Amino acid sequence: MKHKKFISMFLVFAMAFIFSQSAFAAKGIGDTKETAINIFPKQEIRLFIEGDGDKDWFIWTNNTGATKYLSGALEPGVGKCRYKFGVIIDYNNGRVSDILFAQDPVDIGQSEWSIHTINGILIPPGATVYYVVESKNGVMEEYKISHRISDV
Repeated sequence: MKHKKFISMFLVFAMAFIFSQSAFAAKGIGDTKETAINIFPKQEIRLFIEGDGDKDWFIWTNNTGATKYLSGALEPGVGKCRYKFGVIIDYNNGRVSDILFAQDPVDIGQSEWSIHTINGILIPPGATVYYVVESKNGVMEEYKISHRISDV
């Protein structure tokens, strides 16, 4: 009986660590398109931009079998970091979009804590979306990224 209890407790702790999101950036993980972090619809991920030159990449492939609308959002932390939040679409037919950056809220008179959004982009079945987050002013700060899809 003790072994069953030990095994079940071990599994509970292991599952908690496996599915929790790290709040810190890890060198070499998500720093390039090739090492992008999987992001799923309705998922929110918190990470840190480590300063000047650091980029965090995220990836999602539309394997739903239907065209979807894309909605991505970057919510800044409470510090003074200014962000660039962009998206690239690989259409899986040899065509890849240029990077499209969300408008910086500060550039249109909003606060640096305003949410950056990319909305209403059609993503056909089989296409892959890459999000990129980087600092415009080299400040190290936490941010939250979320990804949603909706039916056409």
